[in-house]
Amino acid sequence: MMTSNYQPIACGRYDQLEYWSLKKDEVEIVWKDDNETIQRLRQRIDTLITLNGIEYLRLANQTILRLDQLVAVDGLMFKGQTCGPA
Repeated sequence: MMTSNYQPIACGRYDQLEYWSLKKDEVEIVWKDDNETIQRLRQRIDTLITLNGIEYLRLANQTILRLDQLVAVDGLMFKGQTCGPA
C-alpha cells in the first residue's frame, strides 16, 4: 500500500465521487499504482472511507484506492486538483 504523504483531492472531486457512489453506476477509474503504473478498470464505487486521515475509495469488487492515486474517473481528471487555497 502507498506510504507517501496523503494529498487531499479537490472538494468538488470528492463530491463527484460521492454522487457516483450513490448512483451505483459503473464508472471508468484510472489511477497510478504504487509503482506509478497507470491502471484502469470499469467498476461501481461502493463507498468512500477515511482511515487515519487518509481518504479511500472502495469499489464493488472490494478494491481499495487512495483518493490521491486517482488520475481520472469517467473522464473527469483528478491529478493536479486540490482542495483549498492555491
